[in-house]
Amino acid sequence: CNGLDDNCDVSIDEGIIVTSSTTALGPTTFCQGSTVILQVTHNGTSLQWKKDGLNIPGATGTTYTASTNGSYTCTATSICGSATSMSIIVVVNKNPKAIITAVGPTTFCAGGSVTLKVQIVAGATYQWYKGPILIPGATGSNYVATTSGNYRCRVTKTASGCFKNSNTIAVSVPCRETDSTFESKSTILKIYPNPCRTNFTLNAQISTTENQATLVIYDAIGAVVYEEIVNIKNGVIETNIALNSNIPSGIFIIRLVLEGKSYTNQLVLQN
Repeated sequence: CNGLDDNCDVSIDEGIIVTSSTTALGPTTFCQGSTVILQVTHNGTSLQWKKDGLNIPGATGTTYTASTNGSYTCTATSICGSATSMSIIVVVNKNPKAIITAVGPTTFCAGGSVTLKVQIVAGATYQWYKGPILIPGATGSNYVATTSGNYRCRVTKTASGCFKNSNTIAVSVPCRETDSTFESKSTILKIYPNPCRTNFTLNAQISTTENQATLVIYDAIGAVVYEEIVNIKNGVIETNIALNSNIPSGIFIIRLVLEGKSYTNQLVLQN
């Protein structure tokens, strides 16, 4: 493109065509926070990357890292002319919202608990973590925390696989079993037969003027499987419990709440 017959074939600047071809060095559909590198092959003397037909300021190298939705091209220019590549469409899927809250105090004594809830997201699944450790089976929108730790929930969109980790909620259980808010599980709350299948009798003798207490049964991951208000007569609780036969076998925690105190014991269900 210099106006001369450089190869002495009586033709000036023949066969000089500017070319520009782009390729993606990775998937062009991905989740927020990821990127894809676009690369151009050309014979021009200068380059300009464009998004949706508009120049991207400063994007004049042989590669460009795309992180947002758009149609990307690259124009190569020389004194012979210019050429624009075919477009590459980049699709960035949004990550879901991930927000958890505590339904109650997050500091309590042994035997207590707090329910953590995640904001519901349509078409999403949930997985709870304690610190960096995945909690097996904790895949609901609620989780009942009974021990100290930093809890969070990962929310994943089923269609795209995009996920986001929620904020962290710290749960603290500072009280020891000898504190006044906790009573020995072996002497206060009795269960028989234990192990059992679904039916058992619960007995407790407590010095109280109250006539009712709350009984809650949790499975191994802290989910509530049974809850009932039980009657107290002359400081004695004696009640027969019939659990749903669909509840699988395993180890469960029975918690009796009365006057701010918790009385717990372990229940074993077997086939």
